[in-house]
Amino acid sequence: MTDIAAETAQAIRDMRIRGAGRIARAGASAMGAFAEGYEGTSPEKFKKDAAVAAGVLLASRPTAVSLRNGILYSVRGLDRASTLREAVDSVIRDSAEFVESSSRAVERIAEIGAGTVRAGDAILTHCNSSAAVGVIKRAAAEKKDI
Repeated sequence: MTDIAAETAQAIRDMRIRGAGRIARAGASAMGAFAEGYEGTSPEKFKKDAAVAAGVLLASRPTAVSLRNGILYSVRGLDRASTLREAVDSVIRDSAEFVESSSRAVERIAEIGAGTVRAGDAILTHCNSSAAVGVIKRAAAEKKDI
């Protein structure tokens, strides 16, 4: 039932998935995969099982605000769902929407950030931020000597 959540949570704990955005997208993706593979028959049971999966993911990095945001966004429509199909579709749709929105945001940040980089700049980062790496990659692709 929560295999994908447990596997993703372990990858987050083991730091195989790093960076706030990547962690959040992984959590949201795991919730979507959980919903896609759900084999139960009751919307009430799905909601309980989704809460367990979300809890497993959230416990992997309790201080990660972005992870919490991704999980909460993924399950935001569950209260309004009255059938199993509505509940499953809601989690699949909302998790995919979160991942897409987050990915677009990283691309936009890279575009804006690369515009601030000048030839010869030195860039130092002390994190696993996909946004910071995106800026560096974009600046390098624009042939800025950094």
